[in-house]
Amino acid sequence: MSINQNARLAGLLYFIVVITGIVSLAYVPSQLIVWDNPALTVENIKASEWLFRVAFYVTSLF
Repeated sequence: MSINQNARLAGLLYFIVVITGIVSLAYVPSQLIVWDNPALTVENIKASEWLFRVAFYVTSLF
């Protein structure tokens, strides 16, 4: 690989890390967590289990 290809790959990977970080740290909690009502938070997690799991896995990977 040339240095330009390496730089582009690094930029792409960094972009992916930034996007997944924004999703897992900003979007997912806003959809699942109800700060004043823990019971509703649990219900939201149960209703959107796939969203919770994807956010957990993405956060674990990076």
